[in-house]
Amino acid sequence: MGLLALLTFSLQSLRRRKLRTFLTILGVMIGTASIVVMVSIGAGLNRQFLDSLSQSSSLTMIYVYPSYMYREKSDVEDSPVITRDTVDGFEQMEHVKIASPVYGFSVSARCGSYEAYLWVNAIRYSMLEAMDIPVLEGQMFGPGESLKFLVGKELGYNFYNPKDTQMGMYYFYSIEDRGDPSVDLMKDTIYITIENYSLENSQAPKKIRMDVSAVLGLPTDPDNPYGNFSEFDYNAYADLDAVEEHFSRVFKKQPWPNQQVDKKGRPVVPMQYDNAYVLVDNVDNVMEVLNEIRSMGYQASANIEWIESAREQARMIQFALGGIGSISLLVAALGITNTMVMSILERTKEIGIFKVLGCSLVNIRNMFLMEAALIGLCGGAVGLLLSLLLSALLNLFQSGLSYISVWLALMGILVAVVTGLVAGISPAIRAMKLSPLEAIRAQ
Repeated sequence: MGLLALLTFSLQSLRRRKLRTFLTILGVMIGTASIVVMVSIGAGLNRQFLDSLSQSSSLTMIYVYPSYMYREKSDVEDSPVITRDTVDGFEQMEHVKIASPVYGFSVSARCGSYEAYLWVNAIRYSMLEAMDIPVLEGQMFGPGESLKFLVGKELGYNFYNPKDTQMGMYYFYSIEDRGDPSVDLMKDTIYITIENYSLENSQAPKKIRMDVSAVLGLPTDPDNPYGNFSEFDYNAYADLDAVEEHFSRVFKKQPWPNQQVDKKGRPVVPMQYDNAYVLVDNVDNVMEVLNEIRSMGYQASANIEWIESAREQARMIQFALGGIGSISLLVAALGITNTMVMSILERTKEIGIFKVLGCSLVNIRNMFLMEAALIGLCGGAVGLLLSLLLSALLNLFQSGLSYISVWLALMGILVAVVTGLVAGISPAIRAMKLSPLEAIRAQ
């Protein structure tokens, strides 16, 4: 008996018992929908997490630190340091797109009666471009320009009036109640003095105007004031070459802020940096590059490390939710088994006639397995449609709560079909073992 004949005969058999077939398919539909919706909730939560993370930081960025920052002083001399040459070496590694030393320094800022302390990260211009920094206002400065700054949108709230007896209390305000920042970073005139505690006067000879090129950050969502934040909102950035050119003129041969010095207080040559950024070409290659940098004796970290841990937790949640949903499918499997057993009892004489006419046991087995698989397929397909509807309703209440991917949809139908086949094995074997003569005598 060919596949088409088996399919035709099975469909005819199911149509003869419409109510029983419908109820069994209904059970499979509910079971499939339960599994798909439950797993889709876990997938949606995982997707929301990854989306929010991709907005706040780069998944392909590696942060490198000299190992002496975490070791005993006696080991410092043997520890590798971060210089321009070592960073250039990072850039030559396989899968690395761009690498940059990071030079951080503090400035005291003043705007009218308001003042603040800001931290500036000086990075190579090529890295600033590759980091895909969100610009809220203004525009990114160009390569080779004089010293300009990119400032996070939240830094305007750092400014306070030292004469105000309530200064610092703004830290405790809720986001809705804190009002506008004290300083408009783009429009107001801000002067900065570069902090340098290596010098006797602890400051650079004169203050300079802070030339703000752009304000960084994501637009504020009025419906969700606690959303749309990024890692760039609280930092200030500058071009490393512009900073070093400016410091060379301001400090001349004196040590720069946060610069390593020898025992005589002279700047260490070549200049050593506190950390470096290494941008990898693909998220799948981050761990390989990370381990290679660590093997060179450096401390290194990447968001992908704890993302993998978060993904594992998300997978556990999906399995747990899928396990809850599978209970309904298990009940449906029992329903399929019951339906097939009843079908065999009702068709005992028919099975006997097939055997007497020479129909093989394999064909008899396949006939009942085909019926069970069709019940699973129909129930799975209708269950998937129900899942898509429920997923859309869930997303109306909370956007992104449920996510049904193509693989999840296909997996839902496949699980339903396999459940039908497994549930039909025992009845099919029972049909194979029926005695032809006793089956024919059956009423």
